[in-house]
Amino acid sequence: PSMESMQIDGNKITIRFRDTGGQLNTRDGKTPSHFEVIGDAATGYKPATARVDGNSVILKSDEVKAPVAFRFAWDKLAEPNLTGATGLPVGAVRGGEEPK
Repeated sequence: PSMESMQIDGNKITIRFRDTGGQLNTRDGKTPSHFEVIGDAATGYKPATARVDGNSVILKSDEVKAPVAFRFAWDKLAEPNLTGATGLPVGAVRGGEEPK
């Protein structure tokens, strides 16, 4: 699976994926891990809660009221659990415009 598009709606970011084999899953049955969002450069990236909705992941963070960008699996030690329906993992990705 790979990112197709990203949409910001208030305090949430929706990321749509393609080539999911049907829909997104997690290999361990838990919520998707290793997502972060950023609203402004001063606060930096903060952990985000993620929810799978078919071929999309919806992100939200109580620490970021107006997110402008996200990143997934960005730490070299990250072991994310997000996969497509076939079990293939979603690779590291980021989207949006990082504030300077």
